[in-house]
Amino acid sequence: MKRWLIIIQVTFLFLLFMGCQIESKIDVETLAMEPEIFRYEGTEQIYGIAVDENGLLYTSSTDETMKIQKFSVYDWEGTCLKQVEFSLGVGPVQDIIVEDGTLYCFISRINKDLLSMEEVLVAIDLTTWAVTELVVIPEADYSTISKIVAIGDYFYLFGKSPLGDDISYSLLPEVSNVLYHGEMVGRISRVEENPSVEFFDVGVVLDIFKTKEETLMIYYYDEEQGFGFLEYLPQEQVAKEVGNFSISAVEGFDSCEEGYLFFKNSHLYYGTLDGVEAQITTDISWGHEEVEYFNGFAFYYDTKEKMVERVCVTDTLRENKTIRLLVNMIDTIDLYNCGYRIVKQEVDMETFSLKTLARDSDFDLYLLNSRYPNAYNIKKNGVFYALNDVPGVQEYLDACFPNLKEVAINEEGDIWMLPIRLDVPLLLYDKVYCEAQGIDFSTMNYQEFVAFTEQAEREQDGKILNAKIINEFFAQYFHKEDSFDTELFRSYATQFKSLYEEIKEEIYAILPNFETEFFYTYIPFQHFLLSNYKSYIKTVEQVEVMEVPKIGEGIPNLGTVTFYAVNPNSENLEATLVYISTLCRYLMSLENSFLLADITTYLDTPFIQECYELYKTGEIYFAMEEAVYFDTFCEYLEGSITLEEMIQEIERRLEMYLKE
Repeated sequence: MKRWLIIIQVTFLFLLFMGCQIESKIDVETLAMEPEIFRYEGTEQIYGIAVDENGLLYTSSTDETMKIQKFSVYDWEGTCLKQVEFSLGVGPVQDIIVEDGTLYCFISRINKDLLSMEEVLVAIDLTTWAVTELVVIPEADYSTISKIVAIGDYFYLFGKSPLGDDISYSLLPEVSNVLYHGEMVGRISRVEENPSVEFFDVGVVLDIFKTKEETLMIYYYDEEQGFGFLEYLPQEQVAKEVGNFSISAVEGFDSCEEGYLFFKNSHLYYGTLDGVEAQITTDISWGHEEVEYFNGFAFYYDTKEKMVERVCVTDTLRENKTIRLLVNMIDTIDLYNCGYRIVKQEVDMETFSLKTLARDSDFDLYLLNSRYPNAYNIKKNGVFYALNDVPGVQEYLDACFPNLKEVAINEEGDIWMLPIRLDVPLLLYDKVYCEAQGIDFSTMNYQEFVAFTEQAEREQDGKILNAKIINEFFAQYFHKEDSFDTELFRSYATQFKSLYEEIKEEIYAILPNFETEFFYTYIPFQHFLLSNYKSYIKTVEQVEVMEVPKIGEGIPNLGTVTFYAVNPNSENLEATLVYISTLCRYLMSLENSFLLADITTYLDTPFIQECYELYKTGEIYFAMEEAVYFDTFCEYLEGSITLEEMIQEIERRLEMYLKE
């Protein structure tokens, strides 16, 4: 490939608008830092909460009769996306968990034959909202189950049991209002039919929670040693003591990075197993014994405000350590913060180039996409800290698609950047609709495809000469040709000029615009960024996937990469490298990431598997300076110069560019 094949990024994808299951408006790649407490309106009298991998909040409540159980789903902005009601038993649902598209919880129910209560474990499919009864726990084992944890092949249970101590007393009432009423820890198999409860003999148990290492942490009280933790290791099936504290009566735990979140004295805290405690909030009057942690945020129910609240805890987690990120102001991507406070310094492209090339010390790392015209220049001039010796980086690159690993390592063998997102253009379309309309994309060349696209857009809202169409043409053209003095370029330029003249007043329609645009259902395709809208990927049976039509033979799918690079002059280099190392571990844990080569990390559906193959075989490029050709091209579209004058001027600028 010629060394100057460096062109403007296009990441347009096409998809018919379709109905689907609840979709998150935020994922782990787009979390924003929040300085204030966020309150979810409409979450009064909540008994159980859970947060899924996309940041969706699930809540459980009940009506006044205590015979109707309600479940609600809220997006990151607090909008209620779904609310369902069931008559499954009596009383509220104390705890819920969400895992792999299923909500699990225990429902209290009257056994009319035995004239006793029983706890029933149910699974609710979050796509169909169908309820499946899994296990019945008799009253002889548990009278109430207040918490459930899923690890491996077992559900771990915490609640009041007739088998526990028959005493009821307050622990350190002068410190906290923590009560014990005979709670016990047990487990039931997830793979056996009709499993029985296995109890743990660990004394006065106050809470349980799952660690990020998939172990079970048991918080307990001992009259001689005080409060402490036992860590149960499911693989070895043994428990070990990992910490005791003299005065720490607390409840409402959840794992949080290297430690845990908990409530004490009406405030939310972050703690570690070696006894460190850091207060997070200052104005909480809590009465609900549950907190959920997700990607730097804590979710909890505040009885003072009577609603679920969310607060950012990353400052506390990293002791206010800040990673300073230099970013072009048009970028909106925010990645997993790994517990650090990521502060963005947004500048224009010219300032971005000046600061990176000058190696200013007021930023720690920068975010860039290879579509930007300064990306190649920054890469070529070595403005980076080599990541070869940073733990986890090489392992992550080895796990990535080969095309990502290749561009992340320069000719000298230095790992100069860390890829965090890959965008490859795909054509997604409704095959049933297209067949009915006699539309066959597989036989279209790009010129026919442009005409078809523009016709569809005119029918929808009058948009002409979509920027993504223009940019995709240049991406393919630069891959194929090294001159603009060709009949191929003349034919496309003439077509674009004709389309542009139909709506000349919308001059900015042809400028680079990488925002996603959605069309209505009668249009057979839709602009669609796969990496941003992964909630669509689970149920898309009606969608076919193929390469975008090409302007000639032998042109691959040309994609771009979004990446981090570390400033070699960072004043905060040590913490920044720790962040990069932690980020690599996180990225390697993702499913359907379209970064990792391991096909087992992707859904086994035709849609996903086809997308996987096209992403895997795509070719990544870096952008040429727009001044070489794009400004002159715009002048031609506006009628300021003729076709031949445009070609001569671009050829002149291109020759100068290649000689630099």
